[in-house]
Amino acid sequence: MTSDPFTQIYNALFSALASDPFLRTFIQPANRVSWVTENPEPAKTEVSQADLPELQLLPAVLDIDWETTVWIRAIYEFTCQITTGDLRVQKELFPIQWGIVRAVSQAGDGLGLPFVQKVRTKMATSQMNDPTVQRGVEGWVSLVKISVEARLRYADLNKNAQPLP
Repeated sequence: MTSDPFTQIYNALFSALASDPFLRTFIQPANRVSWVTENPEPAKTEVSQADLPELQLLPAVLDIDWETTVWIRAIYEFTCQITTGDLRVQKELFPIQWGIVRAVSQAGDGLGLPFVQKVRTKMATSQMNDPTVQRGVEGWVSLVKISVEARLRYADLNKNAQPLP
């Protein structure tokens, strides 16, 4: 297991999304893109209809608050990017957005990590794809924001500190 808490959070969140039974009915395993990989470019540069819908989990914003000399509060915002292959919102866009909200809620506040305190779906923005720009895809792109709040020990910054659980 990695000692860096951000990779642990990413992996736990991606696992919650990728393993959710409702989302699995819409998004095939090969179309669930994790950026924690040995592959330098995990997202496909060219897509066919079989590659859609696609879900990617992207790191977005990290906010650090030095609460005390003992604790650090880290709020990491992730973007769950959905690319659909259908312009009808009820076929893929709305169900997948709902599935993300469900999966995050069911994962619980800790994501199974002792230092994670809160996980929330915050908002979603959506727009129609421009097929000439978006890998030839006609459909929707939606960005669903997910916020993860963690409380980390200041001592873990010490080069001699033991890795996080």
